[in-house]
Amino acid sequence: MTTVSFKDLPELSDLLLRQGMVRLRIATGSMRPALREGDEIVVQPAAPETLRVGDILLVRYQGQMVCHRLVKILDSGTFVIRGDAAPAAGGEQVRADQIIGRVVQVKPRTLWTVLKFFLKGLLRSAKNSGGAFFCPPRGQG
Repeated sequence: MTTVSFKDLPELSDLLLRQGMVRLRIATGSMRPALREGDEIVVQPAAPETLRVGDILLVRYQGQMVCHRLVKILDSGTFVIRGDAAPAAGGEQVRADQIIGRVVQVKPRTLWTVLKFFLKGLLRSAKNSGGAFFCPPRGQG
């Protein structure tokens, strides 16, 4: 699931409504190949009746912000979203009040962004392993 690392969702929604757009970075790879970790997205508010299948949405889902593609609009007024990297079946159902906005622009990550994500992952691994790294010799891992 592509999540965006913000904890206070109501503040983000308020900011989006006040400023008309917000820029965020993608944190995971569930929207590959359309969006990659580190890509910057611009999100604008969108009325539910303007949404179309194929739009990429930022939604509130299970306490997180999720950036997924709209794959189906149900007669009940709910929306089915799914990450591009997920299997073709399934998806998450969200209500109109869970939709924060529509992605209107994507700025691909740069080499520096890739390095930052790599280094953050490396530091996270070190922290989780008590600071010890084990790198097997080439051909043995």
